[in-house]
Amino acid sequence: MTNAATKMTPRRERLTLSRIEMADALDLSVSALDRIARDNPPGCVRGGKGNETRFTAHEFLAWYMDREAGRGEGFEAARTRKMNADAARSELQLAKERGDVAPVAHMTAAWLRAAKMIQVNVMGVAQRAAVRIVGETNESRIKSVLREEIHAALESGANSIDAWAGDGAADDPLDLTNIAQEGDDE
Repeated sequence: MTNAATKMTPRRERLTLSRIEMADALDLSVSALDRIARDNPPGCVRGGKGNETRFTAHEFLAWYMDREAGRGEGFEAARTRKMNADAARSELQLAKERGDVAPVAHMTAAWLRAAKMIQVNVMGVAQRAAVRIVGETNESRIKSVLREEIHAALESGANSIDAWAGDGAADDPLDLTNIAQEGDDE
């Protein structure tokens, strides 16, 4: 006896196949199909004790074809990924045209220049601080002078970087020749 829901369900949705039938339909060994079934793909109803694993044909076959066509990636997912990549490429091109991005080599050179400027300024702290603390015995005063000199060195480095970036030197970020001279003036 069949109920009304079963009569209304299209035949293709009710078609179920055993492991052997599905393996035969896909030209796979049963053990290969069992390995696939371990991941609980759509349309696979794993059997418990005494029950055989069954496959809802339309659901499992649709999943299997997508899997084989793109190894788990369906056409829509691949198309979406391509569209996202195209959009990202277009956005990067637009950012380049607006001057919002710079080549990695230029940025690396700029950061090396900035680090060198700061290094030169900080290395001058000892000489500048020595003049100010000669004969000083108050530890707190010595620390204060050192803090002031370090702060001034870092501030000077930051100002040098701002000036360098604003004076057109950014057109040649690989020119590192004047770094030592800029910091030795103090």
